[in-house]
Amino acid sequence: MFWLKLRGRGSKLILGLLALVLSAGLVISTFTWFSPPLPKSMEPPPSSEEAAQASQASSSWREEFNRAVAQKDLAKLLELGAKAREEGKLAEATRTYEEVLKLYPDNTNARLSLAEIYLAEEKYDAAYQQVEAILQKNPNHQLALFYRGLILGYGKKDYPAAVKDLEKFLKLAPDAPEASQARILIEEWSKH
Repeated sequence: MFWLKLRGRGSKLILGLLALVLSAGLVISTFTWFSPPLPKSMEPPPSSEEAAQASQASSSWREEFNRAVAQKDLAKLLELGAKAREEGKLAEATRTYEEVLKLYPDNTNARLSLAEIYLAEEKYDAAYQQVEAILQKNPNHQLALFYRGLILGYGKKDYPAAVKDLEKFLKLAPDAPEASQARILIEEWSKH
């Protein structure tokens, strides 16, 4: 009987420690998700071979981009934008998504992608314009509400409005991947 009680307490302790470690990992990964890329000045200079490859890749990207624009190929443009973002080429990604919006002004994917880029670059007014355009057509768009909450909190320091958007986001999407970050920010920003 004593062994069962000890084992029960030990397993509670182990589970508690495990929950603590997992929570810390989630908090750290949540905040690193929005960290901006390293400035170019901190990156090592490319070798001549790398520079030639980059030039060729850039030329190839421009050709694909121009072809997709001429054909008004939405899927290809979104693919090029996503690839540029993954490679950290935010200027190319921005240009691509802006072109998508010229051709397809109501494209939510392009607007969300631009909002993410602008948010990472701390261009809060530009990010705000993108999410507002989405929310005017769909006031319950979950990700747009989440981003507007981030923009209002981080960029505008309007904590009550940010908390309101994040709370609405959580009501609509309590199990979304961004929900844990929203809860943390609501708790933090409610103190202001």
